Amino acid sequence: MLLLLATVPLVGCHGKNRQAPPAAGPARPRPDVLAGIPIVQPSRLNDTTGTADVEQHAYGTLLTVSQVHAYYRQQLPEHGWGILADQGDSLQATMYVSKDSNAVWLRVWREPPITRFALIGGSVSAGGEPPAASPAPAAPAAPRP
Repeated sequence: MLLLLATVPLVGCHGKNRQAPPAAGPARPRPDVLAGIPIVQPSRLNDTTGTADVEQHAYGTLLTVSQVHAYYRQQLPEHGWGILADQGDSLQATMYVSKDSNAVWLRVWREPPITRFALIGGSVSAGGEPPAASPAPAAPAAPRP
């Protein structure tokens, strides 16, 4: 009798009013911006993620931050990427590059005992240039005498 009572709520859960969740359409493919980026070796791909507009690949390596940074500083221009921003030290480095209508941000940081780096890429604008910086707000007008 107890077994029969325990199954009654389960039967009730499968009623006619239950609706299936709406079917999602196929996901848009991620951009293929990072396909032409050389990967410093030795390194190991740890994660990939992204949306229909942006993709990210995360790696780990036994190289130093400076070695990874120097590799990309040399290799990216040789593969047609223009360096727009580049800064770093022995603990972390960042680089922002563009090519055609694509932009890639490189971030390198130390997480002992390894160095981690991430390449994040996406399309920017039809003109092939990164979005322009917002203009500085205009200074307020001087009061009239």
